[in-house]
Amino acid sequence: QNNIKTFRHNSQTFDFQKLNKKFDLIFVDGDHSYNGVLKDTEKVFSLLKDENSIIVWHDYGINCEEVRHEVLAAILDGTPEQHRKNLYHVSNTMCAVFMRGDFNTLRMEPISYPTKVFDLNIEMRPFKKP
Repeated sequence: QNNIKTFRHNSQTFDFQKLNKKFDLIFVDGDHSYNGVLKDTEKVFSLLKDENSIIVWHDYGINCEEVRHEVLAAILDGTPEQHRKNLYHVSNTMCAVFMRGDFNTLRMEPISYPTKVFDLNIEMRPFKKP
C-alpha cells in the first residue's frame, strides 16, 4: 500500500524529526520498561498530525484484564497533563490508546475471586439389581 509506511528502528536512538512528517496513527511497541515507554511516549506526542490522530501502546496489559504497572506509570508520566483524560484501556486487548473524543466508557472491574469452596465426597456402594 502506498499510503502505509512502516518504520523499524530503535526508538530510543532514532531522530523522528528527520522524517519531517506528522502521523495519523502511531503504534508504540517498545521494550516495555518504564524508561523505554516513558521516552517513547514523550516523543510521540510531537509527531501527531491533528486532533484525530491516535497513539496505541501495545503490551500495556499483561493480559486483557491485568495492567503492566510500569507501562501504565510511564504512559501517564510521559503524556502531557492536558491529554491524560484521553487515555483509555481498550477492552479485551492488551492495548492502551490516546484518542480525543467522547466515548462511552466503563470502569474496568478486576477479576472476581471465588468466595466459597465446595467439598464433594463420593461414596461407593454395592449396586442392587431390581
